Amino acid sequence: MLKPSLRKSIMTMGTGILTGRVFGFLQGIMLARLMGASELGKYAALLAVCGLISRLFDFGLPAAFSFYARKSGNSLGSLLKVLGLNTLFSCALSGLMVYGMGQLPIPIARELHRSFSSQFTVYAYLVVGVVANVLPVFLMASGNYGKYVTFFNLGVAIQIGIQYAFYFARGASFMNFFTANLLSQTVMAAILLVFLVRRAKSQAETTRVTAKDCYGFGIKAQWGVMMKLFSGQMELPILSSILSPVLVGHYSIANTFREAALMPQTFYSGIFQNLLIDKGMASDGSSQRTLLKGLIFQAAISVSITIFAALAFPFLIPKLYGASFHQAVGVSSLLVASTVFTGLSGLCWISFNSKGKPQLMGRVLTVSGLVSPVLIYTFSSIFGILGAGLASVGASFVTFGLSFLLAVKVNSLGSQDFSAAIREIRGFVLQLVRRN
Repeated sequence: MLKPSLRKSIMTMGTGILTGRVFGFLQGIMLARLMGASELGKYAALLAVCGLISRLFDFGLPAAFSFYARKSGNSLGSLLKVLGLNTLFSCALSGLMVYGMGQLPIPIARELHRSFSSQFTVYAYLVVGVVANVLPVFLMASGNYGKYVTFFNLGVAIQIGIQYAFYFARGASFMNFFTANLLSQTVMAAILLVFLVRRAKSQAETTRVTAKDCYGFGIKAQWGVMMKLFSGQMELPILSSILSPVLVGHYSIANTFREAALMPQTFYSGIFQNLLIDKGMASDGSSQRTLLKGLIFQAAISVSITIFAALAFPFLIPKLYGASFHQAVGVSSLLVASTVFTGLSGLCWISFNSKGKPQLMGRVLTVSGLVSPVLIYTFSSIFGILGAGLASVGASFVTFGLSFLLAVKVNSLGSQDFSAAIREIRGFVLQLVRRN
């Protein structure tokens, strides 16, 4: 059984994130209908490129701040000073990056390079994006889950409001919506920064954390973070250099369905993690059976979602987004299918942590981060948008295969464990059938 405080935290976070995802899903429908496939493709590609750059320029500080905020007592003031120093670095680096974007083989980057106002907007977005990525970590590290959820959902609501205002005032250009994103992100970062500065002033700082401490910790964690991004967020930048903006727009729609399909798995993984930690020190084989049962239940959930999606998408997507997005049907089904292996990989990674071997996840992510972009580029070049979907399934399968092999080794899984887990699941199913 979960502790009441832990159960409350899980429910607060889960409910809040689910609400935010629903808002985000509705926002995607709104943007698709307002902009159309071509402008949506440009918008999605630009956001993806800027998101990758922003995460690169934070130098792993989210991980470092999360660690030191929990470990070092009242160190908020010194951590905010480190963030200020990093913002100065990102101002210089963002300028160089915006200048270099014109050399990328991405049509949208070259298009922006011709306009100074567009270049400045992207520059500001990169600088603000680094700060916006880091600040929410302080709320999580201090256990303010309610405030984090409120901040997250308030940001989505403000973003939707500003986007509508820009649409009515300036039209449906992708750059107008991107500028609206910049404005909403700036507003939310300013609100949270004021809140954190006031808190830092009201507390006596007991521990001073230096920039050397933060960067030393953050850079060690940055490799795994970047490999995870490369395995999951390089798709749109790569596709925008191969496919037309219209098809990139269709793929971005499919990506929202993939994120939605992962939501039930995220809830299940949180519960599974606590079960595995509780049983991790047991010597009766219960942790092994818990892992195997978790994998089987996760697979059942994911396969059910995939089948439902494949049947529903031919009717659902044209109804929600318009008949022009019909090419998103096939690739949406493939991306949802890829979540079968993504969810199973996540459970294997939890088992690594429970056995005190988190470095194994870094190895898996390194392989995935190298394999995924290659598959995306190769398959989409040959088969187009459906090839990109097939590549996503292939990359997630490779990730799961490696994760599962390592999980078998780390957890010393044998044939008897598989047999015991299957017997327990069969008994559970029979019990349910008898009750009904």
